[in-house]
Amino acid sequence: MSCEHFQSIIDRFLDGALEPKPAAALEAHLAQCAQCARVYENHRALQARLYADPGLRYSAPAELKARLRASLAQGVRAQPATVFARMRINRPWLSVAVFALVIPLVSMSTLWFVRLKGAQVMTQEIVASHVRSLLPGNVLIAVASSDRHTVKPWFAGKLDFSPPVADFAQEDFTLIGGRLDYLAGRTVATLVYRHRLHVITAFIWPKMRSSMAMGSREYQGYNLRYWSDNAMNYWLISDLSGAELSHFEELLRRTPQQ
Repeated sequence: MSCEHFQSIIDRFLDGALEPKPAAALEAHLAQCAQCARVYENHRALQARLYADPGLRYSAPAELKARLRASLAQGVRAQPATVFARMRINRPWLSVAVFALVIPLVSMSTLWFVRLKGAQVMTQEIVASHVRSLLPGNVLIAVASSDRHTVKPWFAGKLDFSPPVADFAQEDFTLIGGRLDYLAGRTVATLVYRHRLHVITAFIWPKMRSSMAMGSREYQGYNLRYWSDNAMNYWLISDLSGAELSHFEELLRRTPQQ
């Protein structure tokens, strides 16, 4: 198959809408084609920027709202919405009232969908990064140490923020190192911990606007946790049980900003 074909299905792959067989073929092609791999990374970064922003929403221009209100008040069918196109309204006050109710509902539904889509895209990115790091020949950690005074300074000059770094060896969650990753259109700090034979990856980056909703989810056999504090966004992923990952989350949430 040609590069043109594979590039045409990248967006469906990122949306999780591609069947397993073509998805596997695309992954194999990306592993050996640098040009398509660059296209994939560009699409992934753009999609993350579009969907990961919790403040993303569409607001109709004031001029359009005024024209719609004027049309409804005159008993004319409103063209932008199917619900108005199918009915003839003779009471101007009722037209305006219906319009005033529909617009906020549409806006709220759109915002909810965008945020849900953003969480789905971020989940896919988090899982992909975690799985790649565990594959033979890939970088699990770029700085190997359980000493926070070694790991934390390693990020200096590589990031535009200072991530909190802590070791929880006494709780059997041992810091083994860190690395850099690229998520949500920016470079993030990645801390790697080990609990018995399980690897936990923690992705951290600055909170830019409103807080990220606290939540948890399962995806492709992995448990994930995410939240924001006063300064940072956090995502955790591991094949640990949900209860064990929640315990680690509590430890990390109690870590003071350094």
